[in-house]
Amino acid sequence: MKYDGLKAGIFIDNDNLIYGQDREGLDYNAIIKFVEDLGMLVIRANTYMAVDEDREQKDAKYRQEQRKHRSDIRNAGFRVFEKPLKKYQQEDGTVYAKGNVDLELAVDALLQTDNLDYVLLGSGDGDFCRVVSALQHKGKKVEAFAFDNISTELSQGVDTFYRPDGEHGHKIHGFLKKNQAALKQPTKTEKKEKVATPVREIATIKAGSWREDKGFGFLTVKDESGKTSDLFFHVSHVRFSGGTRPTNSEMTTIAKSGCQLEFERGTSEKGNKTCAVKIIPVSAEGEFVEYLSLRDISSRVLA
Repeated sequence: MKYDGLKAGIFIDNDNLIYGQDREGLDYNAIIKFVEDLGMLVIRANTYMAVDEDREQKDAKYRQEQRKHRSDIRNAGFRVFEKPLKKYQQEDGTVYAKGNVDLELAVDALLQTDNLDYVLLGSGDGDFCRVVSALQHKGKKVEAFAFDNISTELSQGVDTFYRPDGEHGHKIHGFLKKNQAALKQPTKTEKKEKVATPVREIATIKAGSWREDKGFGFLTVKDESGKTSDLFFHVSHVRFSGGTRPTNSEMTTIAKSGCQLEFERGTSEKGNKTCAVKIIPVSAEGEFVEYLSLRDISSRVLA
């Protein structure tokens, strides 16, 4: 569909979009081109991201990479709004990092709406539903795109919702840069190196911990001594046995079912904590593991 002559604004929640993606980041040039190819004039293009100032101060290589990354985004035509990452220490000593930019994005989108006819929102966060509704009541056309962390309410509330695989929305391509390191073929030496087999564990979702609007929760994991602990997980790491991934609302059904999950331990995208990855819903009795489909899980909830 063409929107010739409309004035467009683009507002990107960078951290929400790249979380869980095996990519180097967003292709901001492709996003600008997508809107311009619709026949519109891009009046405003903003992206919002958290910045780990402590790490940049201590790690010169990381600081250089991040500054170049932000410079490349500006060269693509975006204004970059940076919010310092705040770190909090919990009672158990675990350090929790937070850099939410939702408020800044929402305020800017509403303040600039009088100069725009069309808004493209880059986020799957359900917290933006009220902002979308306010923009639409002002007569603006609002479209959005995201990859994994998608609120059903948001995807149904915008005029058009896009995602790369076409599932639950219109299909788009080229918004993510390919990870060249991941595509690199291993050398002969690397092929000869022995890689330890990942340990598969069984757990359940901690009661009340699943956040459908945010797309994350905690698993209750029991060690050999019977002691339990909580392990963070994100919906982007969950797959059914056939390889398909659940939406946030489908993940709510999984959480309500009480079924067990098979998983491996991995490292968070920021590399600062251990979390659950490669998660598959299962029923487990002794050494027997049966992989479950959404239909199996839904029948448990209805029963």
